[in-house]
Amino acid sequence: MRKFTTFIAVAVLSFSSIGCDRFLDIQPEGKIIPVSVEDYRKVLTSAYSKYPIHKSLVALRTDELNVDENTSDFISYREIAMWKDSNNDQSTIEFPWVSFYSVVFYLNQIINEGSKTMTDSPEKQQILAEAYALRAYVYFDMVNLYGKPYNAATASQDRGVPINLEIDLEQVLKPSSVQEVYDQVHADIKKAEQMMIEQKQTSPINYRFSKVSLLAFQAKTALYQGDWNKALDYANQAILIKGDLSNLNTLVRLLIILRR
Repeated sequence: MRKFTTFIAVAVLSFSSIGCDRFLDIQPEGKIIPVSVEDYRKVLTSAYSKYPIHKSLVALRTDELNVDENTSDFISYREIAMWKDSNNDQSTIEFPWVSFYSVVFYLNQIINEGSKTMTDSPEKQQILAEAYALRAYVYFDMVNLYGKPYNAATASQDRGVPINLEIDLEQVLKPSSVQEVYDQVHADIKKAEQMMIEQKQTSPINYRFSKVSLLAFQAKTALYQGDWNKALDYANQAILIKGDLSNLNTLVRLLIILRR
């Protein structure tokens, strides 16, 4: 009787194990579990597309672009462009804290899971390089929006933003220091630099990271940290690869001469 009971127990456990394996192999209806480079390229494209557009709004109040009052969509942003603040709360746009971490979630999935499941190929390297570069850019952006400006003397004590490198929706995030955030930015940039294949991206996919855009980003990071020599060096390297970039120092001098 005991032998028969044991046999039933073993049979039930075996069946349960097989059933679980088969259940785990089934993809949820209407959902795609990324596995291939094609799948992860789509995940990365989603990360790019969900990146907050806050900077384009801020740029309307700088000398980075000229606002054409004759365009049909000028009415949509004329209040911002003309420096007219509205007291209507409905028109106020908050800096998108949650949106940044939504992008980070996609990038962590690519870095942590895609590195294991994608077949080794140049495209895999490029996808991972872009994911590291974009994650670095997210944290650089956030620490400069929500943290204090970088100061080498106080950065290790200054409050920065939480760093999340895992796919865990339950974890409790604690703010890291400004120095720790910049250290993470540089660590991700280094990874991206080692893997990046594309020298420069062409239209219509020139929103993606490449070697030249990574150099431009490195120049900006060095600039924000007050390392002027590194900033100049990275900027010159970027201009060598992409000659149609403008050297604003030379351009400003030329404009002054022409106006005389």
